[in-house]
Parts: sequence; C-alpha cells; structure tokens
Amino acid sequence: MGNYEQHTATSETAAELQIQQAQKQIHTALPAKVEQFNAENQTVTLAIQVKQILSDGKAVMIPPLVDVPVSFPRGGGFAVTFPLNKGDEGMAIFSERCIDGWWQSGNSNDPLDYRFHDLSDAMFVPGICSVPNAIKGFSTDSLSLQTLDGGTYIRVKNGKIEIKGDIAHTGNQTTTGTVTGQTDVIAAGISG
Repeated sequence: MGNYEQHTATSETAAELQIQQAQKQIHTALPAKVEQFNAENQTVTLAIQVKQILSDGKAVMIPPLVDVPVSFPRGGGFAVTFPLNKGDEGMAIFSERCIDGWWQSGNSNDPLDYRFHDLSDAMFVPGICSVPNAIKGFSTDSLSLQTLDGGTYIRVKNGKIEIKGDIAHTGNQTTTGTVTGQTDVIAAGISG
C-alpha cells in the first residue's frame, strides 16, 4: 500500500493492512542450509534461503538460526543417523509455541515464553533440497541407502538385497544357502 492509499485508507483497508503486516511476522517453514552441525546435541546453525520482506517492501536476509534441533528418524529403540555438512539443505519448520522448556527437559510443560511461530523455535528436517542438489542415481524400485552420487548403496527389493561398494564386516556370519563368488574366494589366507 503506497502513501496515497495510506492517507485515504478506510477502516476496512487499514484493518487489512494491519493483518498483512502481522502475517509477515508468522513463520511456518522455510528452506535452509546447514552452516554448522553439533553431533553431540544434534543441533545445527542454519542459513535461511529465502529473504524476509519487511513492512516497507525491502528484502533482507534472516540472521543465522543457532541451536536448532535436527529431526533424525527414530523410534522403538532405533535411529537413523548421518552426518550433516556445511551446505546441506533441508527445511526449517517453526513451532506454533515456544519449545524451550520441552527441548531442555524432554517433558511436557507450559511454554516458557508466549511467542508464536517465532524464528527462535525452529526445528530442522534435513533432506528437502533444491533441483540442482537432487539425488543422483535415484532408485525407483527399492528402499535405498546410498551416497548422493549413487556410487555406493544398499538397496532392498522384494526378495533381494543389492549392495554396491566394499563391505567391512566385524562379527560372526551365518549363511544358509550357497555362497557363490564370480572371482577367487580367500578364507583364512587360503585361496580356493
């Protein structure tokens, strides 16, 4: 709304302008890149990738978000973990209410602050990425654990597991069925 519209505003347009300004302070989710990863606490420092538009229409970078909890798949006593590197992309989601009390204690409690959808209540979901960073060698017929270039993987298909890459195994191995090698097999230093 320009100066002319502000001077000739009706109560309806003035209320609409106030609502628009308030909406600009509500944060829901924004793409972000990792600046730093703390593996011990599973937190990141994030650089938001979409600028914020101020009430005067000016676009500004959002300051880095620090100590942002990271979402790693987990449950039933198991977790999927992986390192995060500077530049890794994902989505910063902003909690409806202050998460400080829950995050520090792990328990249900009253919000320690009465803020809503605030930048300081971000959580990070890694993996959502821009088109230039799409996964290479994407498998469309299996569950795949793989490197981003697709050069090394474990793929689970119906009735079959495919592994590409060197395997280092510690512990005992029990196999039922036939073990077939396409080249020489060495056991206890003996080629056979």
